[in-house]
Amino acid sequence: MKIYLVITLLLLVGCGQGDRGGVSLGSQESENTSSSSSGLGPMTEEFTFIISSVGKCLNMDLSDYLSLNQKSKIYSWDCAPLASYQQWIWSDSGEIQSKNGLCLALAEEFNDGVEVVATKCSEADDQQWVYDEFTSVIKNIKYVDYCLDIFSNNLHLNGRAINIFRCNYNINQRWTIAGLKSNKIRSYTYERLYLNIQPSNTEDDLKVSPISEGWASALWLFEPSENTYRIRSLWRPDQFLHIQNGGLEIGNIDIGWKSARWILIPQRDTDENAFLLRNAWKPEIYIGLNSQNDLIADEFSDLVDNSYIWIFSEI
Repeated sequence: MKIYLVITLLLLVGCGQGDRGGVSLGSQESENTSSSSSGLGPMTEEFTFIISSVGKCLNMDLSDYLSLNQKSKIYSWDCAPLASYQQWIWSDSGEIQSKNGLCLALAEEFNDGVEVVATKCSEADDQQWVYDEFTSVIKNIKYVDYCLDIFSNNLHLNGRAINIFRCNYNINQRWTIAGLKSNKIRSYTYERLYLNIQPSNTEDDLKVSPISEGWASALWLFEPSENTYRIRSLWRPDQFLHIQNGGLEIGNIDIGWKSARWILIPQRDTDENAFLLRNAWKPEIYIGLNSQNDLIADEFSDLVDNSYIWIFSEI
């Protein structure tokens, strides 16, 4: 099973119990971000999303996308799994091509900070890019010391310009190549209980409980972040799981909160879709249940046996 990250915007098109080490989920990165035999792009024959270190997607302006504008604007935006204008594929020659057939290129003559646009594909050197799986940067083939870059102020905001700047390998130049799908998170111990934030008069919004078909409140999005994942609500996309204040919460986060980053540890001896959710800020803390079946984040000794194992089902 592959875990994919996703943030939804409804636009037009729209290991066994003993395995408790710090191994983050690696199947997605190892498959989708490894270099191709040509050394240019990731090894994939499918359109994927190019996601920044803060969870924003490389986005072509929708009106430009539909009109095939030869200088289509490119900027960062909330990821939308049905949005064709956010989907890209590497050609054999190293071009990053959109679903409408346009390719990433420099907007004008080269300079430090020149913006990137989408234009007619020509296999020109400045339209060729290489993804470095070790540093997560995307370099221009012609200007090899320059990387795809988001304007560094307020990276978490939508609409930030995409440029090329001299490679510095900071968070504004780090990218993940992946597909986008959402997941339900079910208790391994209690098969009817799912992690959700459905409003209730008798319980906190963040809880485990039985769910009904179609509840968006029980769908979760996994965003890569510094070899970990942020877990975002599909239903309330501005809210993330975190332990910033001690206990497990759902809410808004600051961009640098390590308390909102989680390591996914496979439990394949239990189930091929089973994982532990371990906090990156406090690695002794896992998400699980207490003796009253309340959802908490705590040390193993305070969690019911096996309640810290979760089954992910891709939607």
